[in-house]
Amino acid sequence: MKNTKFIFVLQLVAFTLVSSTFLSAQSKIIVSSSDQLYSAQATNGSVADCLDRGPNTYSGKLSLDGKLLKTDKAIKSRKVKALKRKFKKADSIKKKKKLKKKIKRVKVFYRLRANACDLASPVVQQTPVKPVAPLNCHQANLAKAPVTHNYLQIETPTTLSGHHVITSGISVTSVLTISECTIIEMAAGADLTVVSNGTLRILGSAGKEVIFTSASNYPTPGDWDNIDISSLAVGNNIINHAIFEYGTGGYESFLEVGNGVTLSVDNTTFKDINGGAVKFGSADGLYEINLQSFKNNTFNNISGKYFDGVNANNVGTLSPFNVLNKNSNNVVFINNWVKNNTTYKDLNAPYLINQGSYLVHDNATLTVNPGVTILINASGYGQVKVYGALKLLGTPEDRITVKSSVEGSYFHGIEFGSASNNVFSNVDIQNGGKAGTDKKAQIRIDEEAVFLTLENTVFSNAYPFADCDIYLGFKDYAPYRGTIINNGGNSGTACYRD
Repeated sequence: MKNTKFIFVLQLVAFTLVSSTFLSAQSKIIVSSSDQLYSAQATNGSVADCLDRGPNTYSGKLSLDGKLLKTDKAIKSRKVKALKRKFKKADSIKKKKKLKKKIKRVKVFYRLRANACDLASPVVQQTPVKPVAPLNCHQANLAKAPVTHNYLQIETPTTLSGHHVITSGISVTSVLTISECTIIEMAAGADLTVVSNGTLRILGSAGKEVIFTSASNYPTPGDWDNIDISSLAVGNNIINHAIFEYGTGGYESFLEVGNGVTLSVDNTTFKDINGGAVKFGSADGLYEINLQSFKNNTFNNISGKYFDGVNANNVGTLSPFNVLNKNSNNVVFINNWVKNNTTYKDLNAPYLINQGSYLVHDNATLTVNPGVTILINASGYGQVKVYGALKLLGTPEDRITVKSSVEGSYFHGIEFGSASNNVFSNVDIQNGGKAGTDKKAQIRIDEEAVFLTLENTVFSNAYPFADCDIYLGFKDYAPYRGTIINNGGNSGTACYRD
Protein backbone atom coordinates (compact mmCIF):
# COMPACT_ATOMS: atom_id res chain seq x y z
CA MET A 1 0.00 0.00 0.00
CA LYS A 2 2.77 2.43 0.88
CA ASN A 3 4.60 1.58 -2.33
CA THR A 4 1.44 2.25 -4.30
CA LYS A 5 1.03 5.69 -2.70
CA PHE A 6 4.69 6.47 -3.33
CA ILE A 7 4.44 5.57 -7.00
CA PHE A 8 1.29 7.68 -7.39
CA VAL A 9 3.00 10.68 -5.74
CA LEU A 10 5.96 10.31 -8.08
CA GLN A 11 3.61 10.32 -11.06
CA LEU A 12 1.95 13.51 -9.82
CA VAL A 13 5.30 15.19 -9.30
CA ALA A 14 6.47 14.15 -12.74
CA PHE A 15 3.30 15.44 -14.38
CA THR A 16 3.55 18.71 -12.45
CA LEU A 17 7.11 19.14 -13.79
CA VAL A 18 5.81 18.57 -17.33
CA SER A 19 3.12 21.18 -16.67
CA SER A 20 5.73 23.66 -15.48
CA THR A 21 7.59 23.05 -18.74
CA PHE A 22 4.43 24.09 -20.59
CA LEU A 23 4.25 27.26 -18.49
CA SER A 24 7.89 28.20 -18.98
CA ALA A 25 7.89 27.59 -22.70
CA GLN A 26 6.61 30.07 -25.24
CA SER A 27 4.33 27.67 -27.11
CA LYS A 28 2.77 28.13 -30.54
CA ILE A 29 -0.17 26.03 -31.65
CA ILE A 30 -0.35 25.42 -35.39
CA VAL A 31 -3.87 24.59 -36.58
CA SER A 32 -4.11 22.87 -39.96
CA SER A 33 -6.59 24.15 -42.53
CA SER A 34 -8.39 20.78 -42.43
CA ASP A 35 -8.95 21.02 -38.68
CA GLN A 36 -7.85 17.38 -38.44
CA LEU A 37 -4.34 17.47 -36.96
CA TYR A 38 -2.88 19.73 -34.29
CA SER A 39 0.52 19.94 -32.61
CA ALA A 40 1.86 22.12 -29.81
CA GLN A 41 5.57 22.71 -30.04
CA ALA A 42 7.59 24.57 -27.38
CA THR A 43 10.60 26.65 -28.32
CA ASN A 44 12.93 24.10 -26.70
CA GLY A 45 11.75 21.46 -29.18
CA SER A 46 9.64 19.38 -26.76
CA VAL A 47 6.12 18.49 -27.80
CA ALA A 48 3.27 19.32 -25.47
CA ASP A 49 0.50 17.00 -26.56
CA CYS A 50 -2.32 19.22 -25.37
CA LEU A 51 -4.55 19.12 -28.40
CA ASP A 52 -6.93 16.73 -30.02
CA ARG A 53 -5.21 14.33 -32.40
CA GLY A 54 -6.19 12.16 -35.33
CA PRO A 55 -9.56 12.00 -37.04
CA ASN A 56 -11.49 12.36 -33.78
CA THR A 57 -11.51 16.15 -33.70
CA TYR A 58 -12.93 18.65 -31.26
CA SER A 59 -13.91 21.41 -33.68
CA GLY A 60 -10.34 22.66 -33.70
CA LYS A 61 -10.63 24.09 -30.17
CA LEU A 62 -8.21 23.83 -27.26
CA SER A 63 -9.09 22.36 -23.91
CA LEU A 64 -10.49 25.18 -21.76
CA ASP A 65 -11.46 25.42 -18.08
CA GLY A 66 -10.20 21.95 -17.29
CA LYS A 67 -12.46 20.25 -19.86
CA LEU A 68 -10.89 17.26 -21.53
CA LEU A 69 -10.36 17.08 -25.24
CA LYS A 70 -12.50 14.60 -27.13
CA THR A 71 -9.70 12.12 -27.76
CA ASP A 72 -8.52 12.21 -24.15
CA LYS A 73 -12.09 11.78 -22.96
CA ALA A 74 -12.43 8.71 -25.12
CA ILE A 75 -9.17 7.20 -23.84
CA LYS A 76 -10.10 7.92 -20.23
CA SER A 77 -13.55 6.48 -20.73
CA ARG A 78 -12.21 3.23 -22.22
CA LYS A 79 -9.70 2.78 -19.43
CA VAL A 80 -12.22 3.50 -16.70
CA LYS A 81 -14.80 1.12 -18.20
CA ALA A 82 -12.20 -1.65 -18.49
CA LEU A 83 -11.19 -1.21 -14.85
CA LYS A 84 -14.82 -1.18 -13.74
CA ARG A 85 -15.46 -4.46 -15.54
CA LYS A 86 -12.49 -6.01 -13.70
CA PHE A 87 -13.79 -4.48 -10.48
CA LYS A 88 -17.11 -6.28 -10.87
CA LYS A 89 -15.38 -9.60 -11.52
CA ALA A 90 -12.87 -9.25 -8.64
CA ASP A 91 -13.28 -12.09 -6.12
CA SER A 92 -11.64 -10.45 -3.14
CA ILE A 93 -11.84 -7.20 -1.24
CA LYS A 94 -8.13 -6.65 -1.77
CA LYS A 95 -8.45 -6.78 -5.54
CA LYS A 96 -11.48 -4.50 -5.49
CA LYS A 97 -9.61 -1.86 -3.42
CA LYS A 98 -6.67 -2.02 -5.80
CA LEU A 99 -8.89 -1.56 -8.87
CA LYS A 100 -10.77 1.30 -7.18
CA LYS A 101 -7.49 3.16 -6.68
CA LYS A 102 -6.48 2.58 -10.29
CA ILE A 103 -9.77 4.08 -11.46
CA LYS A 104 -9.18 7.13 -9.30
CA ARG A 105 -5.62 7.45 -10.60
CA VAL A 106 -6.79 7.41 -14.22
CA LYS A 107 -9.36 10.15 -13.54
CA VAL A 108 -6.84 12.33 -11.71
CA PHE A 109 -4.23 11.82 -14.43
CA TYR A 110 -6.47 13.05 -17.24
CA ARG A 111 -7.82 15.95 -15.16
CA LEU A 112 -4.25 17.13 -14.51
CA ARG A 113 -3.45 16.64 -18.18
CA ALA A 114 -6.33 18.95 -19.19
CA ASN A 115 -5.32 21.53 -16.58
CA ALA A 116 -1.75 21.47 -17.87
CA CYS A 117 -2.97 22.37 -21.38
CA ASP A 118 -5.03 25.23 -19.95
CA LEU A 119 -2.10 26.59 -17.96
CA ALA A 120 0.13 26.54 -21.03
CA SER A 121 -2.07 29.33 -22.52
CA PRO A 122 -0.93 28.62 -26.08
CA VAL A 123 -1.11 31.21 -28.85
CA VAL A 124 -3.33 29.92 -31.67
CA GLN A 125 -2.19 30.68 -35.20
CA GLN A 126 -4.49 29.51 -38.00
CA THR A 127 -3.16 28.53 -41.39
CA PRO A 128 -3.78 31.43 -43.80
CA VAL A 129 -6.94 30.96 -45.86
CA LYS A 130 -7.77 32.87 -49.02
CA PRO A 131 -10.47 35.46 -48.36
CA VAL A 132 -13.92 34.33 -49.46
CA ALA A 133 -15.46 36.55 -52.11
CA PRO A 134 -18.66 38.22 -50.94
CA LEU A 135 -21.88 36.70 -52.25
CA ASN A 136 -23.33 38.40 -55.29
CA CYS A 137 -26.87 39.71 -54.98
CA HIS A 138 -28.44 36.59 -56.50
CA GLN A 139 -26.55 34.25 -54.18
CA ALA A 140 -27.53 36.41 -51.24
CA ASN A 141 -31.21 36.23 -52.23
CA LEU A 142 -31.07 32.48 -52.76
CA ALA A 143 -29.57 32.08 -49.30
CA LYS A 144 -32.76 33.53 -47.84
CA ALA A 145 -35.95 31.55 -47.37
CA PRO A 146 -38.23 32.41 -50.33
CA VAL A 147 -41.61 34.06 -50.01
CA THR A 148 -44.14 31.60 -51.45
CA HIS A 149 -47.32 32.77 -53.19
CA ASN A 150 -50.09 30.60 -54.55
CA TYR A 151 -51.78 33.11 -56.86
CA LEU A 152 -50.30 36.59 -56.57
CA GLN A 153 -52.74 39.36 -57.51
CA ILE A 154 -51.26 42.82 -58.01
CA GLU A 155 -54.18 45.19 -57.47
CA THR A 156 -52.26 48.17 -56.09
CA PRO A 157 -48.80 49.50 -57.03
CA THR A 158 -46.36 46.87 -55.79
CA THR A 159 -42.60 46.34 -55.80
CA LEU A 160 -41.13 42.84 -55.57
CA SER A 161 -37.58 42.17 -54.45
CA GLY A 162 -35.66 39.27 -52.96
CA HIS A 163 -36.62 35.64 -53.57
CA HIS A 164 -40.15 34.45 -54.44
CA VAL A 165 -41.81 31.19 -55.44
CA ILE A 166 -45.04 31.32 -57.49
CA THR A 167 -47.06 28.10 -57.44
CA SER A 168 -50.00 29.17 -59.62
CA GLY A 169 -49.50 32.55 -61.30
CA ILE A 170 -49.28 36.34 -61.16
CA SER A 171 -52.10 38.62 -62.31
CA VAL A 172 -51.29 42.32 -62.75
CA THR A 173 -54.06 44.93 -62.73
CA SER A 174 -51.94 47.76 -61.35
CA VAL A 175 -48.25 48.66 -61.59
CA LEU A 176 -45.88 45.80 -60.79
CA THR A 177 -42.23 46.83 -60.41
CA ILE A 178 -39.63 44.11 -59.99
CA SER A 179 -36.34 45.45 -58.68
CA GLU A 180 -32.82 44.33 -59.51
CA CYS A 181 -31.45 41.02 -58.18
CA THR A 182 -34.95 39.61 -57.66
CA ILE A 183 -35.34 35.87 -58.28
CA ILE A 184 -38.80 34.52 -59.08
CA GLU A 185 -39.21 30.75 -59.28
CA MET A 186 -42.26 29.64 -61.26
CA ALA A 187 -43.91 26.27 -60.61
CA ALA A 188 -45.36 24.06 -63.35
CA GLY A 189 -48.16 25.86 -65.21
CA ALA A 190 -47.50 29.21 -63.52
CA ASP A 191 -47.63 32.34 -65.68
CA LEU A 192 -47.54 36.13 -65.44
CA THR A 193 -50.43 37.99 -67.05
CA VAL A 194 -50.75 41.77 -67.37
CA VAL A 195 -54.41 42.59 -67.89
CA SER A 196 -56.78 45.55 -67.52
CA ASN A 197 -54.95 48.69 -66.32
CA GLY A 198 -51.81 46.69 -65.57
CA THR A 199 -48.22 47.79 -66.18
CA LEU A 200 -45.10 45.62 -65.94
CA ARG A 201 -41.74 47.17 -65.06
CA ILE A 202 -38.83 44.74 -64.77
CA LEU A 203 -35.89 46.92 -63.74
CA GLY A 204 -32.68 44.92 -63.48
CA SER A 205 -29.18 46.21 -64.15
CA ALA A 206 -25.90 44.79 -65.42
CA GLY A 207 -24.85 41.95 -63.12
CA LYS A 208 -28.03 42.42 -61.08
CA GLU A 209 -30.58 41.00 -63.49
CA VAL A 210 -34.12 40.04 -62.57
CA ILE A 211 -34.37 36.25 -63.00
CA PHE A 212 -37.51 34.28 -63.84
CA THR A 213 -36.70 30.59 -63.58
CA SER A 214 -38.15 27.15 -62.85
CA ALA A 215 -39.10 26.12 -59.33
CA SER A 216 -38.04 22.57 -60.12
CA ASN A 217 -34.90 21.09 -58.60
CA TYR A 218 -34.16 19.61 -62.02
CA PRO A 219 -35.17 22.41 -64.45
CA THR A 220 -35.85 21.72 -68.11
CA PRO A 221 -37.30 23.86 -70.94
CA GLY A 222 -41.09 24.14 -70.61
CA ASP A 223 -41.23 23.76 -66.82
CA TRP A 224 -43.49 26.79 -66.44
CA ASP A 225 -45.78 28.75 -68.74
CA ASN A 226 -45.18 32.24 -70.11
CA ILE A 227 -45.57 36.03 -69.81
CA ASP A 228 -48.57 37.65 -71.50
CA ILE A 229 -48.91 41.43 -71.73
CA SER A 230 -52.43 41.74 -73.06
CA SER A 231 -53.86 44.54 -75.17
CA LEU A 232 -55.55 45.82 -71.99
CA ALA A 233 -52.19 46.77 -70.45
CA VAL A 234 -51.48 50.48 -70.04
CA GLY A 235 -48.50 52.77 -69.55
CA ASN A 236 -44.89 52.16 -70.51
CA ASN A 237 -44.08 48.50 -70.01
CA ILE A 238 -40.36 47.94 -69.52
CA ILE A 239 -38.22 44.81 -69.50
CA ASN A 240 -34.57 45.67 -68.88
CA HIS A 241 -31.75 43.38 -67.77
CA ALA A 242 -33.88 40.28 -67.24
CA ILE A 243 -33.22 36.57 -67.64
CA PHE A 244 -36.12 34.32 -68.62
CA GLU A 245 -35.37 30.60 -68.55
CA TYR A 246 -37.15 27.23 -68.70
CA GLY A 247 -40.48 28.70 -69.85
CA THR A 248 -42.71 27.48 -72.65
CA GLY A 249 -44.21 28.99 -75.77
CA GLY A 250 -47.63 29.46 -74.17
CA TYR A 251 -50.30 29.62 -76.87
CA GLU A 252 -47.79 30.84 -79.43
CA SER A 253 -44.74 32.36 -77.73
CA PHE A 254 -43.12 32.80 -74.34
CA LEU A 255 -43.46 36.61 -74.33
CA GLU A 256 -46.77 37.53 -75.96
CA VAL A 257 -47.63 41.20 -76.37
CA GLY A 258 -51.07 42.40 -77.44
CA ASN A 259 -52.21 45.08 -79.85
CA GLY A 260 -51.28 48.68 -79.02
CA VAL A 261 -49.10 47.88 -75.99
CA THR A 262 -46.18 50.27 -75.40
CA LEU A 263 -43.08 48.21 -74.62
CA SER A 264 -39.29 48.23 -74.56
CA VAL A 265 -37.18 45.09 -74.16
CA ASP A 266 -33.44 45.60 -73.71
CA ASN A 267 -30.41 43.73 -72.34
CA THR A 268 -32.52 40.64 -71.78
CA THR A 269 -31.80 36.92 -72.22
CA PHE A 270 -34.32 34.32 -73.32
CA LYS A 271 -32.88 30.87 -72.73
CA ASP A 272 -33.96 27.23 -72.66
CA ILE A 273 -37.46 28.03 -73.96
CA ASN A 274 -39.67 25.23 -75.25
CA GLY A 275 -41.37 26.89 -78.24
CA GLY A 276 -41.28 30.39 -79.68
CA ALA A 277 -39.67 33.21 -77.73
CA VAL A 278 -41.49 36.44 -78.65
CA LYS A 279 -44.68 37.51 -80.43
CA PHE A 280 -45.57 41.17 -80.95
CA GLY A 281 -49.13 41.93 -82.09
CA SER A 282 -51.76 39.53 -83.40
CA ALA A 283 -51.09 36.22 -85.11
CA ASP A 284 -52.52 37.50 -88.41
CA GLY A 285 -50.35 40.61 -88.27
CA LEU A 286 -53.27 43.04 -88.53
CA TYR A 287 -52.36 44.63 -85.21
CA GLU A 288 -49.07 46.02 -84.03
CA ILE A 289 -47.55 47.23 -80.80
CA ASN A 290 -45.81 50.47 -79.92
CA LEU A 291 -42.33 49.01 -79.69
CA GLN A 292 -40.01 51.63 -78.21
CA SER A 293 -36.80 49.61 -78.19
CA PHE A 294 -35.46 46.09 -78.66
CA LYS A 295 -31.69 46.02 -78.30
CA ASN A 296 -28.80 44.03 -76.77
CA ASN A 297 -30.93 40.94 -76.26
CA THR A 298 -29.85 37.29 -76.41
CA PHE A 299 -31.61 34.12 -77.54
CA ASN A 300 -30.06 30.89 -76.25
CA ASN A 301 -31.42 27.40 -76.91
CA ILE A 302 -34.86 28.34 -78.22
CA SER A 303 -36.67 25.37 -79.77
CA GLY A 304 -39.11 27.50 -81.82
CA LYS A 305 -39.01 30.83 -83.63
CA TYR A 306 -37.19 33.78 -82.08
CA PHE A 307 -40.17 35.87 -83.17
CA ASP A 308 -43.26 33.77 -83.68
CA GLY A 309 -45.02 36.75 -85.17
CA VAL A 310 -43.98 40.37 -85.39
CA ASN A 311 -45.80 43.01 -87.36
CA ALA A 312 -43.73 44.14 -90.33
CA ASN A 313 -43.91 47.73 -89.14
CA ASN A 314 -42.34 46.82 -85.78
CA VAL A 315 -39.38 45.10 -87.41
CA GLY A 316 -37.54 48.35 -88.04
CA THR A 317 -37.29 48.93 -84.27
CA LEU A 318 -35.50 45.63 -83.72
CA SER A 319 -31.74 45.79 -83.22
CA PRO A 320 -29.39 42.88 -83.92
CA PHE A 321 -29.49 40.32 -81.12
CA ASN A 322 -27.07 37.68 -79.91
CA VAL A 323 -27.81 34.09 -80.86
CA LEU A 324 -26.51 30.96 -79.12
CA ASN A 325 -27.30 27.30 -79.90
CA LYS A 326 -29.43 28.10 -82.93
CA ASN A 327 -31.52 25.62 -84.93
CA SER A 328 -33.48 25.63 -88.19
CA ASN A 329 -36.65 26.88 -86.46
CA ASN A 330 -34.95 30.03 -85.22
CA VAL A 331 -36.35 32.79 -87.43
CA VAL A 332 -38.05 36.15 -87.25
CA PHE A 333 -41.56 35.44 -88.54
CA ILE A 334 -43.04 38.53 -90.22
CA ASN A 335 -46.79 39.11 -90.12
CA ASN A 336 -48.58 41.50 -92.45
CA TRP A 337 -47.06 43.96 -94.87
CA VAL A 338 -44.82 46.99 -94.68
CA LYS A 339 -47.06 50.08 -94.66
CA ASN A 340 -44.39 52.62 -93.74
CA ASN A 341 -40.82 53.03 -94.89
CA THR A 342 -38.94 50.26 -93.08
CA THR A 343 -35.46 48.75 -92.97
CA TYR A 344 -34.76 45.08 -92.30
CA LYS A 345 -31.41 44.90 -90.50
CA ASP A 346 -29.19 41.87 -90.18
CA LEU A 347 -30.48 40.56 -86.83
CA ASN A 348 -28.31 37.41 -86.85
CA ALA A 349 -31.40 35.42 -87.81
CA PRO A 350 -33.33 35.03 -91.10
CA TYR A 351 -36.70 36.64 -91.77
CA LEU A 352 -39.61 34.35 -92.64
CA ILE A 353 -42.32 35.70 -94.99
CA ASN A 354 -45.65 33.96 -95.55
CA GLN A 355 -46.65 33.10 -99.10
CA GLY A 356 -49.68 34.91 -100.46
CA SER A 357 -48.95 38.01 -98.38
CA TYR A 358 -48.19 41.61 -99.27
CA LEU A 359 -44.51 42.23 -98.62
CA VAL A 360 -44.64 45.97 -99.35
CA HIS A 361 -47.80 48.09 -99.46
CA ASP A 362 -48.49 51.06 -101.71
CA ASN A 363 -46.37 54.18 -101.14
CA ALA A 364 -44.00 52.35 -98.79
CA THR A 365 -40.37 51.34 -99.29
CA LEU A 366 -38.75 48.28 -97.75
CA THR A 367 -34.95 48.45 -97.63
CA VAL A 368 -33.06 45.27 -96.81
CA ASN A 369 -29.53 45.67 -95.45
CA PRO A 370 -26.45 43.61 -96.40
CA GLY A 371 -26.17 40.09 -94.99
CA VAL A 372 -29.90 39.52 -94.52
CA THR A 373 -31.54 36.20 -95.45
CA ILE A 374 -35.23 36.24 -96.40
CA LEU A 375 -37.06 32.91 -96.32
CA ILE A 376 -40.32 32.54 -98.24
CA ASN A 377 -42.62 30.06 -96.52
CA ALA A 378 -42.73 26.93 -98.69
CA SER A 379 -46.20 26.03 -97.43
CA GLY A 380 -49.30 28.02 -98.29
CA TYR A 381 -50.41 29.42 -101.61
CA GLY A 382 -49.89 32.57 -103.62
CA GLN A 383 -46.98 34.75 -104.52
CA VAL A 384 -45.43 37.37 -102.28
CA LYS A 385 -46.56 40.74 -103.62
CA VAL A 386 -44.77 44.08 -103.82
CA TYR A 387 -46.80 47.24 -104.54
CA GLY A 388 -44.41 49.79 -103.08
CA ALA A 389 -40.65 49.72 -103.60
CA LEU A 390 -38.30 46.88 -102.64
CA LYS A 391 -34.59 47.60 -102.32
CA LEU A 392 -32.31 44.65 -101.61
CA LEU A 393 -28.97 46.37 -101.07
CA GLY A 394 -26.30 43.75 -100.50
CA THR A 395 -22.56 44.12 -100.93
CA PRO A 396 -20.00 41.79 -102.55
CA GLU A 397 -18.90 40.77 -99.04
CA ASP A 398 -22.39 40.52 -97.49
CA ARG A 399 -24.86 39.39 -100.11
CA ILE A 400 -28.60 39.14 -99.53
CA THR A 401 -30.26 35.75 -99.96
CA VAL A 402 -33.90 35.09 -100.88
CA LYS A 403 -34.91 31.42 -100.84
CA SER A 404 -37.43 28.81 -99.70
CA SER A 405 -37.93 28.25 -95.98
CA VAL A 406 -37.49 24.49 -96.41
CA GLU A 407 -34.44 22.92 -97.99
CA GLY A 408 -35.42 21.06 -101.15
CA SER A 409 -38.80 22.83 -101.43
CA TYR A 410 -39.93 25.74 -103.62
CA PHE A 411 -41.95 28.91 -103.15
CA HIS A 412 -44.33 30.34 -105.71
CA GLY A 413 -42.50 33.55 -106.50
CA ILE A 414 -42.36 37.31 -105.93
CA GLU A 415 -44.80 39.44 -107.88
CA PHE A 416 -44.34 43.17 -108.49
CA GLY A 417 -47.56 45.13 -109.00
CA SER A 418 -47.49 48.89 -109.44
CA ALA A 419 -44.09 49.09 -107.76
CA SER A 420 -41.35 51.28 -109.14
CA ASN A 421 -37.77 52.11 -108.29
CA ASN A 422 -36.90 48.57 -107.19
CA VAL A 423 -33.24 47.62 -106.79
CA PHE A 424 -31.56 44.22 -106.39
CA SER A 425 -27.83 44.59 -105.77
CA ASN A 426 -25.60 41.65 -104.80
CA VAL A 427 -28.54 39.30 -104.28
CA ASP A 428 -28.93 35.52 -104.57
CA ILE A 429 -32.46 34.33 -105.45
CA GLN A 430 -33.27 30.64 -105.45
CA ASN A 431 -36.06 28.04 -105.05
CA GLY A 432 -38.81 30.19 -106.63
CA GLY A 433 -41.04 29.75 -109.67
CA LYS A 434 -43.48 27.11 -108.50
CA ALA A 435 -46.61 29.00 -109.67
CA GLY A 436 -47.79 31.41 -112.31
CA THR A 437 -50.99 32.06 -114.28
CA ASP A 438 -49.23 31.70 -117.60
CA LYS A 439 -45.49 31.41 -117.13
CA LYS A 440 -43.81 30.13 -114.01
CA ALA A 441 -40.93 32.34 -112.83
CA GLN A 442 -39.09 33.33 -109.65
CA ILE A 443 -39.86 37.02 -110.28
CA ARG A 444 -42.89 38.46 -112.10
CA ILE A 445 -43.03 42.09 -113.26
CA ASP A 446 -45.74 42.50 -115.87
CA GLU A 447 -46.80 46.11 -115.35
CA GLU A 448 -45.57 49.09 -117.33
CA ALA A 449 -44.79 51.10 -114.20
CA VAL A 450 -42.55 48.45 -112.73
CA PHE A 451 -38.82 49.07 -112.99
CA LEU A 452 -36.28 46.69 -111.50
CA THR A 453 -32.59 47.48 -111.48
CA LEU A 454 -30.38 44.39 -111.25
CA GLU A 455 -26.72 44.39 -110.30
CA ASN A 456 -24.64 41.32 -109.44
CA THR A 457 -27.83 39.35 -108.89
CA VAL A 458 -27.77 35.58 -109.37
CA PHE A 459 -30.84 33.38 -109.95
CA SER A 460 -30.40 29.67 -109.28
CA ASN A 461 -32.11 26.38 -108.38
CA ALA A 462 -35.54 27.44 -109.62
CA TYR A 463 -38.55 25.16 -109.53
CA PRO A 464 -37.76 22.36 -112.05
CA PHE A 465 -40.80 23.20 -114.20
CA ALA A 466 -40.34 26.97 -114.10
CA ASP A 467 -40.20 28.72 -117.50
CA CYS A 468 -37.60 31.29 -116.50
CA ASP A 469 -36.22 33.37 -113.65
CA ILE A 470 -37.88 36.72 -114.53
CA TYR A 471 -41.24 36.99 -116.27
CA LEU A 472 -41.72 40.34 -118.05
CA GLY A 473 -45.30 40.11 -119.39
CA PHE A 474 -46.10 41.02 -123.02
CA LYS A 475 -42.93 41.65 -124.97
CA ASP A 476 -44.56 43.92 -127.53
CA TYR A 477 -47.21 45.60 -125.38
CA ALA A 478 -45.79 48.18 -123.00
CA PRO A 479 -48.74 48.53 -120.57
CA TYR A 480 -48.19 44.91 -119.51
CA ARG A 481 -44.45 44.75 -119.73
CA GLY A 482 -41.98 45.38 -116.95
CA THR A 483 -38.56 46.97 -117.42
CA ILE A 484 -35.23 45.53 -116.33
CA ILE A 485 -32.26 47.84 -115.97
CA ASN A 486 -29.22 45.61 -116.23
CA ASN A 487 -26.19 47.04 -114.48
CA GLY A 488 -24.07 43.95 -115.07
CA GLY A 489 -22.90 40.92 -113.15
CA ASN A 490 -26.29 39.21 -113.32
CA SER A 491 -27.06 35.57 -114.02
CA GLY A 492 -30.56 34.39 -114.95
CA THR A 493 -33.12 34.01 -117.74
CA ALA A 494 -36.05 36.13 -118.83
CA CYS A 495 -39.26 35.19 -120.61
CA TYR A 496 -42.41 36.89 -121.98
CA ARG A 497 -46.03 35.99 -122.33
CA ASP A 498 -46.85 34.12 -125.52
